[in-house]
Amino acid sequence: LMPNLKYRGQWMPRRIPNPAYKGPWVPMQKPNPHFNVDMPLAAVQHPISRVVIDIYDRDSGAYFDDIVIADDLAETWRLVTDNIKRTFRAEALFYGIKERDDASSDEL
Repeated sequence: LMPNLKYRGQWMPRRIPNPAYKGPWVPMQKPNPHFNVDMPLAAVQHPISRVVIDIYDRDSGAYFDDIVIADDLAETWRLVTDNIKRTFRAEALFYGIKERDDASSDEL
């Protein structure tokens, strides 16, 4: 190999001084009176015993509708069944299906 006599080291761009430079950009911070800090999940004092994930499986694929985190099984089950009933009633209204009159319509 032949040495390159014109080599002056690694190339660096020229620095042009900018007298108006004020330092790195920082976004403007405005106070938001409606902002509430959410309690982080790690700060919950009692242990979480139930996690329910409501998954719908459609022709276009599965998607998550609701995630319920609770410590009471009865309350969790009531939330999930109420949500399923609401969904079925909304679909029945959309497709024009009449709801059954007997008491078994509340049972899933």
